[in-house]
Amino acid sequence: MRVIPTAHITLGGIPTTIAGQVINQKKGQDSIVDGLYAVGGCASVSVHGANALAGNTLLENIVFARSIVNNIIDNIPIDQGINAMSSSAGSQSITNLEKIRFNQGSISLPQLRSIIRNVMHKHAGIFRNEASLRQGVQMMEEAYKAFSDIDLGDTSIIW
Repeated sequence: MRVIPTAHITLGGIPTTIAGQVINQKKGQDSIVDGLYAVGGCASVSVHGANALAGNTLLENIVFARSIVNNIIDNIPIDQGINAMSSSAGSQSITNLEKIRFNQGSISLPQLRSIIRNVMHKHAGIFRNEASLRQGVQMMEEAYKAFSDIDLGDTSIIW
């Protein structure tokens, strides 16, 4: 069995305030996106930095989720309401999923997964440079195109 260094997890990316409000960063200026919040692994706010272990992040999620709830209670009027969704909301997404599910292409899901895994391992691993990343991006674009020729094999909806 090969043992190699790897990045086991990627956390953060969506900049937020301590109250979980998403921050839009444009041209060096920060502004809060009204009504949009992020918490957990997607949020770029932390009390543990790069040393985030499962127990730590669970505690962090609870703390920041409570902060979000308190911010919503304090800043969003109860009588504001939520706009009703149309009866066809989501139908295009279901159509897209069904198209993928029943597609009879020439590349299997395990084959495509293997291609993506190998590209990421070779071109976006811990030891990388700009040229390697650029080549990896090109190869991932090809993998993305290949997705339209996918054959899932198993069309059941039980995973």
